[in-house]
Amino acid sequence: MLNDTNDLPIYQQQIKTLSELEELIKTLLEGPNELPVYQQQIKTLSKLQQQIKTYIRQLEVTDRHEVGKSSVITPKDELELKSEYLTRTPEEQEKIVLDPYNPESNPIFYETLQNLFPGALPMPAYMQTTYEALGDYGFNNKNTMAMTTLCRDEITKPFLIDIIRQWGKSFNCSSLAGFVMMGKTAFAAAADHVPLMDNQRRFAYYAMPHIAISKDGEVGQVYRYGVSKVSHACGSLEVIAKELMSGRLKLEMDMQDLEQTIIRQKILSSINYGDKPNLVEITKLASQILAKELPHLLSDVDTSLFKYAVMTGIQIHGPMDTTWIYPQEFYVVDRDLPSQQEQLNSFKALQQHKFDEIKKQQEEEQIKL
Repeated sequence: MLNDTNDLPIYQQQIKTLSELEELIKTLLEGPNELPVYQQQIKTLSKLQQQIKTYIRQLEVTDRHEVGKSSVITPKDELELKSEYLTRTPEEQEKIVLDPYNPESNPIFYETLQNLFPGALPMPAYMQTTYEALGDYGFNNKNTMAMTTLCRDEITKPFLIDIIRQWGKSFNCSSLAGFVMMGKTAFAAAADHVPLMDNQRRFAYYAMPHIAISKDGEVGQVYRYGVSKVSHACGSLEVIAKELMSGRLKLEMDMQDLEQTIIRQKILSSINYGDKPNLVEITKLASQILAKELPHLLSDVDTSLFKYAVMTGIQIHGPMDTTWIYPQEFYVVDRDLPSQQEQLNSFKALQQHKFDEIKKQQEEEQIKL
């Protein structure tokens, strides 16, 4: 995008100028006299230079995914979007454009998110919290392997990448809609890959279905790059929700659609006759089913050799390539613990901080009115 007719040449020139200034100041610092003021200028210039680079990158992401209802972006769309952001003050640009997780970046989405999934956290904060919390129990990226059960949808990949970034590697247990489809044989293979260190094997298991919310608060809708029509997540769960709403269910075993058949049976076995859950409700139900099934899958784990952690919840795809996590189960299984299992409440403080931020913003808005 930076090479087309709707370039941002002024920002590119500023980057070049800032780089030259930075080099000049460094040269001055190599002289006999120390100049503390220039040291501060280098810090300021470097920060501004990075902000401009990030600003351009964020505009690219926003242009690609968030203009209108289509992923096919015209030059006119790009120009209009850039003009909109360029009208903001520098403070607004740094606060909003550079932080897609800031509630003010997408207020309608964020309101919908907190109404439907109260306490949902930005994925980076969630991952850092789980990693640091498990560190207190002896887990780290040297002695622990991650395991993941997510949907096969390519938009779940950022979560998988972040898991691998934290833990170093992950055994892929994924399936359609993020359900646990692998049996004990497949899990035995995964367990055999877990590193043995200090006479103990450790793994961290993340298992979650997923759902999308658009910037306009449309549940289940996601706009994929290169696709001119609205797409859905999770498509598998949406199909079942629509079948329940219509009253026509496909109950036969379809060997050409085995995973969807199994998912449908799991959902139907967990609701009452006549229930018609919507997509949000059926996604939460899927998460609950996952949380109940994992202990059965892990029941044969030899706790004299293994210690492990389980994290369940819901992965939520938001605008501007953001990923959010709605945390549910988080516990550690270790024979040395008093009850061999301990629930972790690591998210409460982080969620309370988010609630306090929202309350403060609401109060500030009331003052302005």
